[in-house]
Amino acid sequence: MVIFINPSDIYGVLELMKDELEYTQLSELSAVDWLAKDNSFEIFYQMLSMKKAKRIRVKFFIENGQAVDSVEKLFRSADWSEREMFDMFGIEA
Repeated sequence: MVIFINPSDIYGVLELMKDELEYTQLSELSAVDWLAKDNSFEIFYQMLSMKKAKRIRVKFFIENGQAVDSVEKLFRSADWSEREMFDMFGIEA
């Protein structure tokens, strides 16, 4: 399942998913470069619920130069991925 959200809602959405919907693991976080097409990036968060044995992908698009909210306080695993997004794409979290 994939859901698309507004970039400014990412922290609240992941907090709700973790606390209320039992998606307790952030298994992947990265970006897709769409700069040549429309000067944007697609950011995605792959969430896992071990209790439900289900995955869900949360996505949004940002313009080149736009920052995203860090989710490292919710998911420690986001730390490395957020730094990789900056190193590879210049996306600040």
